[in-house]
Amino acid sequence: MAKKLDKNKLVIVESPAKAKTIEKILGRTYKVISSYGHIIDLPKTKIGVDVNDNFKPSYHTIKGKGPIIKQLKEAAKKADKIYLASDPDREGESIAWHIANTLKLDHNEKNRIEFHEITERAIKDAVKNPKKINISRVNSQQARRILDRLVGYEISPFLWKLISPNTSAGRVQSVALKIICELEDKIKNFVPEKYWDVKGIFDEKYNLNLYKIDNEKIDKLKDEKLLDRVKKDLKKKYEVISSKITKKIKNPPLPLKTSTLQQLASSYLGFSASKTMTVAQKLYEGVSIKGEHKGLITYMRTDSTRISDEAKEMAKEYIIKNFGKEYLGSISTKAKKNNKNVQDAHEGIRPTDINLIPQNIMQYLDKDQFKLYNLIWQRFLISQLASMKYEQFEYILEKDKIQYRGSINKIIFDGYYKVFKEDEDLPIGDFPEIKEGDKFTLDKLDIKEDYTKPPARLTESSLVKTLEAEGIGRPSTYASIIDTLKKREYVKLQNKSFVPTEIGYEVKTQLDKFFPNIMNIKFTAKLEDELDEVDSGDKNWIDLLKVFYTELQKYEEKCKSVVEEELEKLVVSDVLDKNGKPMIMKIGRFGRYLASQDTESKENISLKGIDISLEDIKKGKIFVKKQIEELSKKKEGQKTDIILDNGSRLLLKYGRFGAYLESYNYKEDNIRKTIPKEIKTKIDNNTIKKENDILCLKDMFDKIEKEEAEILKKAGKCEKCGRPFKIKNGRWGKFLACTGYPECKNIKKISKEMLEKSIINKQDLNNKNMKVENMKENKPYDDANLESIFKYSQKLIGMTFKNILEKYYIDNKLDVKLLKEKINYYNNPKAKGGLGNLLEKYYYFYEPNNISEPDFPKVGTELKVTPYERKISSDDDLRAGERLVISMIPNDEEISLEFENSHLKKKMSKILMVWYERKKEQLRTLNKIGFVNLFDIYNKLYEKDFKIICEDYYKIASKIREGKAHELSEGDTKYLGACTKGATAKDSLQPQYYNKEIPAKRRAFSLKQSYMTYILNNYVKTNLMKYDSILSNEDLKNNSFDDYIINKINQYIGKTEEELYTEFKLNKVAKQKNSILVNKILGVNTENSEEFEKANITIKTIRVEKNGIPKESMSFPKICIREFVKQEFENSYEYNYFAETRFLLVVFKENEDKIYKLKGAKFWNMPIEELETIGKLEWEAYKNKFIEGINFEISSNGERIKNDLPKKSNHKIFHLRPHSKKSAYLINGKKYGNGKDSDMDLLPNGDKMVYQCFWLNNTYIANIIKDIL
Repeated sequence: MAKKLDKNKLVIVESPAKAKTIEKILGRTYKVISSYGHIIDLPKTKIGVDVNDNFKPSYHTIKGKGPIIKQLKEAAKKADKIYLASDPDREGESIAWHIANTLKLDHNEKNRIEFHEITERAIKDAVKNPKKINISRVNSQQARRILDRLVGYEISPFLWKLISPNTSAGRVQSVALKIICELEDKIKNFVPEKYWDVKGIFDEKYNLNLYKIDNEKIDKLKDEKLLDRVKKDLKKKYEVISSKITKKIKNPPLPLKTSTLQQLASSYLGFSASKTMTVAQKLYEGVSIKGEHKGLITYMRTDSTRISDEAKEMAKEYIIKNFGKEYLGSISTKAKKNNKNVQDAHEGIRPTDINLIPQNIMQYLDKDQFKLYNLIWQRFLISQLASMKYEQFEYILEKDKIQYRGSINKIIFDGYYKVFKEDEDLPIGDFPEIKEGDKFTLDKLDIKEDYTKPPARLTESSLVKTLEAEGIGRPSTYASIIDTLKKREYVKLQNKSFVPTEIGYEVKTQLDKFFPNIMNIKFTAKLEDELDEVDSGDKNWIDLLKVFYTELQKYEEKCKSVVEEELEKLVVSDVLDKNGKPMIMKIGRFGRYLASQDTESKENISLKGIDISLEDIKKGKIFVKKQIEELSKKKEGQKTDIILDNGSRLLLKYGRFGAYLESYNYKEDNIRKTIPKEIKTKIDNNTIKKENDILCLKDMFDKIEKEEAEILKKAGKCEKCGRPFKIKNGRWGKFLACTGYPECKNIKKISKEMLEKSIINKQDLNNKNMKVENMKENKPYDDANLESIFKYSQKLIGMTFKNILEKYYIDNKLDVKLLKEKINYYNNPKAKGGLGNLLEKYYYFYEPNNISEPDFPKVGTELKVTPYERKISSDDDLRAGERLVISMIPNDEEISLEFENSHLKKKMSKILMVWYERKKEQLRTLNKIGFVNLFDIYNKLYEKDFKIICEDYYKIASKIREGKAHELSEGDTKYLGACTKGATAKDSLQPQYYNKEIPAKRRAFSLKQSYMTYILNNYVKTNLMKYDSILSNEDLKNNSFDDYIINKINQYIGKTEEELYTEFKLNKVAKQKNSILVNKILGVNTENSEEFEKANITIKTIRVEKNGIPKESMSFPKICIREFVKQEFENSYEYNYFAETRFLLVVFKENEDKIYKLKGAKFWNMPIEELETIGKLEWEAYKNKFIEGINFEISSNGERIKNDLPKKSNHKIFHLRPHSKKSAYLINGKKYGNGKDSDMDLLPNGDKMVYQCFWLNNTYIANIIKDIL
C-alpha cells in the first residue's frame, strides 16, 4: 500500500530571521514559524525546583510568550507532520522538548531536525533524516539549569545579608571571578627581579643569544656574578661546537570552534564574547545577497574542529584553482578532538560556501558582520592549506662552559604562509658558512638591564582561553559568564583587561570562606564533565543533583550561624536620629537603609545610591551623612535667581538625563525648563556664581534669550509655510526649525551673520593660588620666584623618575608596597598625565590640572616634561622624541586671531622644559633626566622665532575662524603646529564653533618635533648654531616668512640652470645640485638653513618638460615591507611625513632649446582631507597586496621580472616602485637580477624583492605647480 503523503508540514525554528528562507527552500507544502527562543522557563521570583521530589522543575510560560504558544498550537492543528528545528545544541534540544510537551507531541516520533548551516543542501538533508528528541541532551541542559538555580537561590541570600542586596552567586561566574581575583593578588604581591638580556656580537656580524652557562639553559640571567664572568670573555675566541641544519614543518592552525572564535574576535577585532556570538548568529541565520537569502557560516556553538568531507572538497577546488595543487593541505583529519569536553557533534565553524569571498559580498554586510565573516572565511581557508616547510640552521659557540646560540631559517615551501603569517617572526636569511671547529671573536656584548614583569591581567580573549583550559563552563556559556561579571560590577575593564572591584573581591572572599566547593576550580570542572556524561547517557541527572545538593546543604548550615552573628553586630552611622543617637544600618527587602536604634521609632533613611566602603562596614561604622545631604539637596532642588511671572522661583534639579530647572510650585503650574548646553557645562564644572547659596543663572539665560530673539528676528518666517522659526539643539549644535512641524519639516542652519558674540564668558580663573588638598604646604622652592624654581629644577639632572618616587616615599615614610604599585602605574604608557604628572605631584608638590593657567601661576611659567633620543649615527647628536603639546585648541568657543590676545599666550610665554633620555627597551621610570632649560618666547634669543610662531598662530586661527578646522594639517605651518591628540584622534570628531555642519578632529597647539630638536641641540645642549640663517630680525619687519623666501628665489626667474650654477660657483656634477643651488640663492652655505631645520621644510626641485608634465615623479625614503604591513595608515611613516612636512617646490621648465629655466617657487603641503581619503586608500591597496602575496612574472631568460603591485596609472597621488635601477629578487629560493643581497627587502611569504619607495605621481605634481607654469 502506498505511503500517505503529508501535504501540510510545519517546521518550528527558534529565530524568525531564517524562517522565510527555509520556507522558500522547502516549498509550498511546508510552513515555517518561529518560537522566538524559549517559550517556558523556571519562574523568576522563586526557586521553581522541588528539592524533595527528585528536583522536579516547575516550568512557567515566559511573560509575553502566550500569543506565540497560541500561534504554535493553531498551526500544529492544521499540520499533518511537525518538525522541531530549534538550534543544534543542548539548549536547542531543550527548547524542542518544551515545544513537544506544549503541543503534546509523541516523544517516540522522529520529529527533531537540526540545521548545521542554512543552505539548501543542509536543510533538505535534515528534513529527510529526522530523529527523536535526545532526552539525555535535554536532561543535561535541565540539570545545568537547575544546578545554576540552586546555587543562585540558595547562596545569594547570604551574600545579600553579608555584603549587599545587589550581589549574587553563580555556579560558574563565581569561579571565573575567583580566577580574576587570584591573578590580581599575584600582580599586587609581585616583586620585580633584576635580570640581564645578553647578546654577543661575534666577528662584528654574528648576533647570538647567551644560551647556556655550566650546561644550564639561560632564559633570564639574574646572577650578577655570572654576568661578570660573561664580561671577562670579551675579545676572546669562541669555538663552534655544534652546527646543523634541521628540516622543519609548521602546520596551519585548525578551523575555528566557539572558544577560538571568541578569542580571535577579541584579539583581532576588539569584539566582546557576547558581541561575537550575536554577530555570528546573524551570519548563521543569513543575509540577503542579490535578492537571495544565504546562511554564511555553519552553526557557531561547537567544541569541534571537524570539517565535513563536502566542505573539504569545496576547499580543495578553491585552493587548486587559486593557488595550485601543491598548496592543498593534507587530506587526513586535522581536528583535535578531546572527547571529554566536546558537547556537540557538528562541525567546526566555517563558511557555508568558500566561493562567497568576503570582499565580494561586503556591500551586503554591516561593518561587524564583514569583519567576523572575513575572520571565519580566512581561518577556514588557511586550515585547509598545506604546511609551511623550512630549514633551520642552528650553531652554538662555546668557551669555558659559556655558550651562545644563533639560528637562521630558510623557507623551502611557503604553504599557508602565502596567505597568513603568524605573529611570531621567524628570522629569515641566507645560511652562513659556519662549521664545527671554526673560531670567532666576541667583539661586543649587547647587555640590556631589565626587571621581571608581573603576570598580565586577563582580557576577554585570555579569560575565555583560561576557562576552556580549566574546563570551567562550556563555549556556549562564556559570553554570559563575562556579561554577568560586568553587569554585577564585580570586575571593571582597565585597558581592555579585567580588574576586580572592591565588591567583586568581597563576593569572592565570602564564597571562598563559606562555600569552598563552589569556588573550587577542579570541583567545577568535574561537574562540567559529569554534565557531559549525562548528555552521553552515562550518568543519571537526578543522582548528580542529589550529590551536589547534599554537599551544598552542609556548607549552608555553617554559613547560617555566621550570618546571624554578623547581622547581630551593629553598624552605626554618622547620621543622628531625632533623639540625637547614631542611626544604624540595616538590610531590608529593597536594600540597605538607616534605622533608629529606638525599636518603636519608624524613622528610616534609604541608602540607595549611596557608596559605602565595605571596609567601614567591617569596622562597624559608616560615613554617609555628606552623601545623604548632597542627594537630598539634589532631590529638593537648589534655588536659582530666576523668578517666573507667577512669582514662583525656579529650582535646579537632577533627573535621568542630567540637570534641569523646575518651578517651586510645579504641582500647580507644571513648569519645567531645559538648560542650554553651554550653561549645563558650567553647572557640571561647578563654576556658576552663587550669592547667599542662590545660583546666579538669570543673566546667562537673559543673554541667551536675547541672542536667540535676535537670531529669530534675522531668520524671518519659514519660506515654505510662512510660520515663524524656533531654535532647537541638535547633534552639531543649534539650528532653526519651523514651528509648523510635523506638517512642515523645514530646517536650516544658523548662518554666521545671525550669530552674535558668544554670551558665555570664559571661566573665571583669576584665582591663581587655588588650594589643593594634596599640595605640599612648605615647598622646597619659592613658587613666586622663577630663579628659585629653576635652581630647584636643575637638581633633577641625573635623576631617574624612579629616584624621584623613591625619595618622596622615603621622605614621607610611606609604605614601600605602595611605592611598587606607583612605579608599576607610571611604567604603563597609558598612565594618566604620564611622567609629567609624576613630576608635578612628587617633585613640585602640586596637583595636575586642565585649566588654562600655567602650572606656576605666580611667575607665569608652564612645566613641560619631554623626551629626547640619541641619533643612531652619533651619540653627540640628539633629537626630540616627540612634538611638545602645549594646550588644546578650543572647539566650542571663539578663538582670537592674534597670539597676544590668545589663551595660548598664558601657557606658552615661559615654559620650563625638563628633558629626559628615552630608551625604547627601558621601563619608563628608569629614564634619566638629562637637561632642564627655560624657554622664554620674549627672550631676545627667541626674537626671530617669536615672529614666525605668531605667523603660524595666525594661520591656524584664520582657518578655524573660516570654519575649516577639518582641513588643518601640521604641514600648514613652520614652528607652531595644530596636532591631533593621540591614536584615538580619528574617533574624536566634534562640531566646530564656526561650522556646525562639518565636524573636525580635536587638535592641540604644539611646538613641532623638528623645532624642538633644534632647541635641544642648539639652545639647550651646546648653545652653538649649526646652520646658516636665511632671515634677520629686520627681514621679518616688512615681510612674512613665506613671502621673503619666495621673493628671494623669484628674482632669478628666467635664468637657466647653467647661468645659476656659474653665478653661485656650483660644481655641475655635485649630487642634489639643484637643492644646493636653492640654498645658495637663499644665502645658505651649510647643508640646511636654521629656519628650514626648525620648520621641517624640505626643498624639492622639479624639472618640467615642454608639455607641462614633470620629467619624473618625486621620490621619498624606501620602506621596510615587514614593518609596513604591520602599520595602520594613521600611525605610518608616510602619513606622518606628508601630514607634518612642508615642501618648498622650486620649478625649472624646459624651453624649445631643451634648456631648463627657473620658472618660480611655492610652499606646499598635502591637504589633510586628500591624504586621509585618497592617500589612505592608495596606501592600503599596497599593504593589502603585500599581505595577500605578490605574483611575479619572470621572463624566459630571467632578466625581466614583473609584479602585480597596484599600478601608477590606477593611482592619483602616489605609487610604489624601486628607487634604484638595480634589479634584485629572491623568488622560491632562486635569485634573479644584477643587484646584491643588500638591495633586497623581505616579503611576508619569505621571498625577497628590490627595495621599494613611494613616489608622488608626476601628474599629481603637475596639478600642484600649474599656478607657477
